[in-house]
Amino acid sequence: VRLGAGLSGGEDPLVLATGGFQGSSELVARWIAPAGPLRLRANPWSAGDGLRAGLRRGAALSAGMGEFYGRNMPDADFAERDFVPLAQLYGRHARVVDERGEEFFPGRVSWSENDLVQATARRPGARAWYLLDEEALERPVRDGTVRELAEAAPTRTDPADLPFPAPPGTVVAVRVSPAITHTIGGLRVDSRARVLRLDGTPVVGLYAAGADAGGVATGGYASGLAAALVLGRRAAESAAGAGAP
Repeated sequence: VRLGAGLSGGEDPLVLATGGFQGSSELVARWIAPAGPLRLRANPWSAGDGLRAGLRRGAALSAGMGEFYGRNMPDADFAERDFVPLAQLYGRHARVVDERGEEFFPGRVSWSENDLVQATARRPGARAWYLLDEEALERPVRDGTVRELAEAAPTRTDPADLPFPAPPGTVVAVRVSPAITHTIGGLRVDSRARVLRLDGTPVVGLYAAGADAGGVATGGYASGLAAALVLGRRAAESAAGAGAP
C-alpha cells in the first residue's frame, strides 16, 4: 500500500504494517487510557490506519490493548534527536514517587523499565519524580552514569524546591513523564500472521505485521524490531501463498 492510498481491501491479499496507533491521541486515550497525555517518541504517521482497516473487515482485537512500549522522559517537550539521549533509563536506581511524594511501584523494576513507564502513565497527571542520592548518581547506565543522564534533563530540580519533603540523602530530583514509542495491542493474528476474527477464523486475504499485529509482548517487553522482522516474513509468505494460482 502506497502512502496515501486507501485501505479498502479487495480480492488481493493485503498486509497491514502501518506501525500501530501511538500517533493517534484519540485511540491512545480510548485504549491505553493514561492519566494524562503521553508525548510521542516515534513517527507521527502511525495513527491506527491498520487497526481501523482490520476492524472494518471483522478482525478481533488482541490482548494488551491497554499496554505500550516507551520511555520515561524529562517532563518537557523534546525533539526527535532527543529520543535516546534524553531517555531517563535509570528508574531502577532511583526512588520513584508521584506528584504527592508517594512511592507507587512495588518490587523491582524490570531491565527494560517498561513496567515502570506504564505504571507512571497511570499516576495522577501521568508524571513522576526520580529522586537520586549520591550513590545512585554514580551508577553506570548505557555509556555513562546516572549523573550524566540526570544532568541532561531540563526538568532536574533541587530537592529543596520539590512540592513535598524530599527523603534524607536526596541530592537531585528529575521530573519525568512517559513517552510512547509503539503500542502493544492491535489486531489478533495467528502464527502465520493471518488476521483473525473473534471466533478464531482468519479474515480471508488479510495479514498483519509489526505493531499492527498485537499481543506479542503483553505483560512485558520484547523487541519490536524482531517481531516486525519475523511477522513481516510470515505475512509475506502467507500472502504469497494465498495469491498463488
